[in-house]
Amino acid sequence: MFTVLVSAIIIIILISIVVFYAGKLTSSISDADAWNRGCGIWKARGCINRQSELVDITIAGYDPDGDGKEDNLQSACRHRFGYTDTEDCWKACCGSAIR
Repeated sequence: MFTVLVSAIIIIILISIVVFYAGKLTSSISDADAWNRGCGIWKARGCINRQSELVDITIAGYDPDGDGKEDNLQSACRHRFGYTDTEDCWKACCGSAIR
């Protein structure tokens, strides 16, 4: 009986470890990578619409809050640089701000 109980506990622990690391393997890309990808898309579109492009450009594989939804370029800008202003994000990607 004791052996069965110990085996069950070990199996539960192993399953928990596998589930934990499986979640880590599918986690989102870094803020810098997300910013670079999103900024590239924005530049390819001509950097014209400042506010709408920030929100409309969704970055594949980028989920910094872990809610299961891919986040947009505005989120990448906020996480990468700490910017909350659209103009600052535009300058960082399309303008003259230092990256």
